[in-house]
Formats: sequence, structure tokens, C-alpha cells
Amino acid sequence: EDIYGGSSMADATVTVQPIEQSSAELADALTNQLTVAFQTVDSDLIVMIVNSVSNTLNTVNCTLAPPDCSVLNRNPCLTVAHTCGECYDNYIGVEGNANTRCSNTTESLGKTGATCVGDDDCLSSSCIDSVCAVAYKQCPNNCNDLGACKYYDRFGAEITMTDCTTENDACSASCSCDP
Repeated sequence: EDIYGGSSMADATVTVQPIEQSSAELADALTNQLTVAFQTVDSDLIVMIVNSVSNTLNTVNCTLAPPDCSVLNRNPCLTVAHTCGECYDNYIGVEGNANTRCSNTTESLGKTGATCVGDDDCLSSSCIDSVCAVAYKQCPNNCNDLGACKYYDRFGAEITMTDCTTENDACSASCSCDP
């Protein structure tokens, strides 16, 4: 309120868009901003710059993930590029981050060999010729072509892909990066 008893209010909706910068542009911006911060001996600014850059570098690209992971009964894309999160609590489906549907634990999903109408009828999320087909665990985004997908049992011993089906809770698929 001003000295005449008047006041005003304004609302605005703001949409924050991600920065579209190459790694080189980000490195240049970091160097320039840190130079200024060091010259002014501003430790708060240095911390702010480093935090901003690390947040940008650690952001997962979810642009190709399904637009609404909740339709699949999965958490949103947060940790694996272009992939929905894990199944909601009390839902089952392909383990870990995936773009396949999870079903409520009260629903009965067909195991390999069961009759099905569509992928959503099968625990493997794979219905071929009206039969639930075997499906194998996969590494997220095929390891982004930066390594090989390896399969391990619950004790950490390497196993073959054929021993690691989506119905097998005792195995996992993990990326082994190229040197």
C-alpha cells in the first residue's frame, strides 16, 4: 500500500526451458563466469556457478520418453535417458526403468506360454501370436552404444542373456562401458 492507500498485484506464469548448449559452449561459459568470480573473490558466486554447471551436466535427457509415464503405471523419467522410472508401489512389470506397462499386483498377468490378446496381458510385456513370449532384460538405451550389456545373477556372477528373462527376479542387466 502506498501513501495514498492504493495497492496493486500482478500474476504471471513462467515456464523455465532447459538450456540448449553444447559442451564446448558450457565450458566457455563456466570459464568466463569463474574468471569473474575469482577476480572479485566472491566465494558464494563460485559455489553458485559450479552448482549450476553440475546440475546442467547431470540432467537426464527425457525428450524421447513416453509423454505420460503414469499411463504405464510408472514413475516419471528421472535417471535413465528417454525411459520411464520404476513401477509404482504395488505394481509389477519389467524390473527397473523401462517404457513398458506395469500392472497392479491384484491383476493376473500371463507368464511365458499363457494365452494373451495384447502385450499388456503378459508379465513379459510381449504377446506374439496370442501367446505370452519370453522377453529378456535389457540395458537402458542399449548402453547408448558406449559398451556392452552384461547379465548377472544375484551373486554377481556373469550369466547369459537367455538366463535373464523379465520374469527372473534373481538376475539383472547392466552396462559394461568400453574403455
